[in-house]
Amino acid sequence: MDLTAGHTGLSFALSDIILQGMVKWIIQFFKFIRELPSRLRAKWRLRRARKAERMASNTKIKRPKSGHRCVHCGKTHEKLTKDHVFPDSWYPESTPGTVQRWTVPACLPCNGELGPVEKEVFVRLGLCVNPRKVAATGISRRVIRSLGIGAETLDEDEKRIRAALKEEVLRGAKPFVEEARPHILPGIGPHPEAPAERQIQIDIPADKLYQVARKIVRGCEYWFSNGRIVDPPCEIDIYFAHQADIPDVVRIFSAFDAFHFGPGFRVRRGAVHDDPLSAIYEVVIWDSLTFYATILAPDLAVNQK
Repeated sequence: MDLTAGHTGLSFALSDIILQGMVKWIIQFFKFIRELPSRLRAKWRLRRARKAERMASNTKIKRPKSGHRCVHCGKTHEKLTKDHVFPDSWYPESTPGTVQRWTVPACLPCNGELGPVEKEVFVRLGLCVNPRKVAATGISRRVIRSLGIGAETLDEDEKRIRAALKEEVLRGAKPFVEEARPHILPGIGPHPEAPAERQIQIDIPADKLYQVARKIVRGCEYWFSNGRIVDPPCEIDIYFAHQADIPDVVRIFSAFDAFHFGPGFRVRRGAVHDDPLSAIYEVVIWDSLTFYATILAPDLAVNQK
């Protein structure tokens, strides 16, 4: 399945992103919340332990110990690299220097695989945010340079690589159509700052967007849960939904403290006191794109099927 996104003309200033079949995920998310056993539903909340009390601000959290395991594949490796929970290039220029940019232990194969995926998603999402937002300061300029526009000091090989990327992105561009409005990915468009007819759709691989979202949640869980690695049979599921369509979910998350990584990213986590393997997440990127995630314990995973 593909996602499609848009921007306003060649300036790449404003855009909107479309999720085909988004209703499917909204229904699944509603089903999860509705079918959550009542004994647990009433208990979804942040753990009020000492560490959790520090999550409302930018106060730094002590780095967990890795145990020589890769956060992504779970395998033990003698040598590990550092992988940014939120890709380093995704931080806006408005990010204070004091913000803790979380990293997690990752093996070379996983880190090497995720790097190009993050870049591909970044280029397309970066075209889909309002560059006037403080939370997205400099993102559009960074994306434009990654497409080779205004980057005059590159060598010839790099110029060819970026020109090919620009051609690939623009090849999937097409005018925004009103029929797509019900499927717009929440928080990305259509943008009121420009007429809808001027907004152009761009194809985005859905599998890669979900891959990056799961990677972010794995990294957050590692930090919030003292080095936890999400092992099978627990699974991470990602959901996109307009907040107006899920008032109960929004209300649940509003009770949780938020952890801010500067203006660019915000994370809320809810957990069950007597079930440490289950958690729910709300992640906001550039004050624009919001997605939700669940980490289900084995017994809950069975109940939801």
